[in-house]
Amino acid sequence: MDFTKKEIQSAFWQLLEERPFGKITVKAVVARCGVNRNTFYYHFQDLHDLLRKSVLSWLDDLFADEPTAAAVVAKLSQRRAAVMHVYKSLPRQAFIEELGVWARYAVARCVGEGRLFAEKENRELLLSVCRFALLGFLLDWLEGDMGSDLGKSLSRCAELLKNFSLPPSSKAPRL
Repeated sequence: MDFTKKEIQSAFWQLLEERPFGKITVKAVVARCGVNRNTFYYHFQDLHDLLRKSVLSWLDDLFADEPTAAAVVAKLSQRRAAVMHVYKSLPRQAFIEELGVWARYAVARCVGEGRLFAEKENRELLLSVCRFALLGFLLDWLEGDMGSDLGKSLSRCAELLKNFSLPPSSKAPRL
């Protein structure tokens, strides 16, 4: 990632720590990092694009170190103000959709790198199950103002799912 893009993202995170997402403007971001509006729009379509790309970039950096669930939660907790500002200022449905993108990306990084599952035939199904589970855990955690021990819950869930596999028969069990 180039220097200017990193600076814009850094300024954005600083602003997110200070105020709700809905109160952040492109003008404030470019003033904070000292670039002009055209430079901002060269890298990002709008603030929502900046939010998505910033979070995905942050997840890339986070997963580069092969963190545990507890370490991921600790990193999220370090950015508590920014996380809560995004959670509380986006419309709920828009937030859930965005969180779903981030959860899928995070789970895909784990599943894709074989941290939890190795079987290719079950990967997409497991990816969906894990994504929805993570999404539910995250929403409950945020609704509780990030007060519960999410890292412990996620670690326990990962342990339970570690040996999960679908039956080899072609007939799926009826639910």
